[in-house]
Amino acid sequence: QLPQFVTYQLLGHFLHPLLVFYTIFRYLSGFVRCSKLKNRILTVADENDLPLRFKLKNITVNRRNVGCSGFVTNIQTGSCVYVNTEHSAYAPMSDKVLYRYARDEKDFSSSGLKNGWNNFCLDSELADNVVKLLREGCGISL
Repeated sequence: QLPQFVTYQLLGHFLHPLLVFYTIFRYLSGFVRCSKLKNRILTVADENDLPLRFKLKNITVNRRNVGCSGFVTNIQTGSCVYVNTEHSAYAPMSDKVLYRYARDEKDFSSSGLKNGWNNFCLDSELADNVVKLLREGCGISL
């Protein structure tokens, strides 16, 4: 006869199965943000027309997923866009996310680009705007 609940022991502490499930769920839910952005961009961009490379990482603060940041690169042209989906604490910008041209996948500041200024948009508009930048060209060095 099997017990109704199986308990897990970790470092001498007994954990309830629901707590274990919740912990695993919270850990895995952090990966949804990057994959969601990637899927939305791939939906807007035709893979044959615009081959893309993604280097995105989740942003976690106090074990809570607050967004993702990273680079989306057009493989054919080398055009690179930096995105950050973490929402600002500043009230007029609280519903906006950041995107801009980047020189390469290591350029977090875009300070050496003529057209590397910050652009902000709603979450729902981000995929369209990123694909628009990737199609238009790339960052212009000073």
